[in-house]
Amino acid sequence: MVNYLESYVLKYLLVFRQDIFFQVLFLDINKDNQQRIDALKADVQKFENRIKMIYIDKLDGKISEDFWIKQHNDFNTRLIQTEELIIKHHKAIKTHIETADAWLELANNASSKYFLLSYQDRALLLKNYCQNFCKETVKLS
Repeated sequence: MVNYLESYVLKYLLVFRQDIFFQVLFLDINKDNQQRIDALKADVQKFENRIKMIYIDKLDGKISEDFWIKQHNDFNTRLIQTEELIIKHHKAIKTHIETADAWLELANNASSKYFLLSYQDRALLLKNYCQNFCKETVKLS
């Protein structure tokens, strides 16, 4: 027998399947991540150019060896950190897409898929779904 919360979730998922907001939400998140990636790629290019410029200055004798080593290490560290951020944003986009796909698949096949889940997986699904619920202040008389 399906309890009230389970039936509510199933009804919500069936409506959710047709909800454009869901699709727009994930597109916006991915668009923001892509914009951050583009900005970070520009930073990578900037750091690579700076490393090349200070190397040329070193070869021309315009800067000392110590200054070159310090600046090279600094720019190289910042370059590596920026490249790691790019990787994190790519992973975030992949995670959002996988999450969206999972939710849409569940929404399209909610009733048949839900009842095939184990009780632990049902509990996890309900927990994930219900984590965004909030309780409004209610005065009981």
